[in-house]
Amino acid sequence: MPDELTREIETIIEAAGEVSLTIVPGTFDDKKLPVVRWETTSASALKTYLAIAKNLGCSLIVLEKYEFDQGAMEDLRPGETNAEDAEEFEDGEEAEDGDEFDAKWEKLTLEYAAYYGSLSAFVLYCFREGICYTYEREASWYTKLTQAVEVLKEEVEAAEAEMEEDQIPDLTEKEIEEIAAELARNELFQKATNQNARRFALKKKLPKVIEEHFRQVSEIIDQAKGIFELELEPELEKALDTQISDLRKQGLNKEQIAKKLKVAVSRVKKAL
Repeated sequence: MPDELTREIETIIEAAGEVSLTIVPGTFDDKKLPVVRWETTSASALKTYLAIAKNLGCSLIVLEKYEFDQGAMEDLRPGETNAEDAEEFEDGEEAEDGDEFDAKWEKLTLEYAAYYGSLSAFVLYCFREGICYTYEREASWYTKLTQAVEVLKEEVEAAEAEMEEDQIPDLTEKEIEEIAAELARNELFQKATNQNARRFALKKKLPKVIEEHFRQVSEIIDQAKGIFELELEPELEKALDTQISDLRKQGLNKEQIAKKLKVAVSRVKKAL
């Protein structure tokens, strides 16, 4: 792949030599000094820059080159939805968005892999009295690449913004307590003997909680279990003891009481 900037640099070095300016390779952090950025689009921009450098008394100009490679390509990659956010969705919508992004990025990477090893940009620096004067050039293909990446970045940001708008806020502690209290009084929940059965009871009783707040389901179930075992179950057991005693007084035997109350005979014996 022809390297357009390498040819341009050769022309610059030759033009600088004609006005007795020396160009040396190097790097410079332009954040450490005030910077004047030269306009480089006009045909006479380079000639004017070199003339100004000469008139300012700059004996040399620093040339910094930027080579394009796979690492540089990855540095351009727009940020994506992180894995933690992705786990919050069950319908696969974010996975589809991610697949679409990956496909577009892979196509872009394959298209510009031909430029690996070429110069993507270069900068000339000259200095006078604490001021840096720069002449910056970017390869035409690299400009097109950064524009394509910017479009892709906007698409990613738009998708993330849409996801955030659609995302339902987490339940507050008070809301969790209220739901747990309601669930603890559910007969199906009270009969459950394991977490799966309790989750099923929640799904039957409050299906929207499972759909919209599945990350908080375990917390709701644990609170409901605690409410039932510590607050409700003792009262239910006491009420059951009273019912058994009353039926016994009416002349029913243990088996008849058990059948009527739908409990085990051993539970009836425990109360008598």
